[in-house]
Amino acid sequence: MAPPSTPMPTDRLHGQWKLHVSENFEAFVDSINPDYDFSVPGCSNNMDDSRIELIISEKANGEWVIVIQRKGDRHELKFRLGKQFQEINPVSGKSVQSLVTEANGKLTQIQQRIGKDGEDATIVREVDNRGHLVVTLMVGDVTARRIYTKA
Repeated sequence: MAPPSTPMPTDRLHGQWKLHVSENFEAFVDSINPDYDFSVPGCSNNMDDSRIELIISEKANGEWVIVIQRKGDRHELKFRLGKQFQEINPVSGKSVQSLVTEANGKLTQIQQRIGKDGEDATIVREVDNRGHLVVTLMVGDVTARRIYTKA
């Protein structure tokens, strides 16, 4: 009989999450796309973030899926840990090279040359000791944080 499988630290990331708090997100967006228009349908702003949902799952074949839904807009990210992939960044609308790795229960994503001055962006997703999903977004000298609760 096979021993029971041990949950991975990243298993805590799985599930459906609802945005609770957003800090400095507009500055992060501006550092990627200064022309981003928060008034356009499908775009988010700090005044109306309550409808943002994030769904994180991992398929049996090792493929991860992160879905971001807001105001009728949906962005889906599919990847395998440690393998580079192309994605369309929802803020810039540009195709970028990304890489997601896992360490200590955290998913760390690097988006190459996405900043308005060509900097890489780093997005760290982790569950804190209160059970909240904390997403830290960094580009250049700008750091934003978004905190989600289980939906």
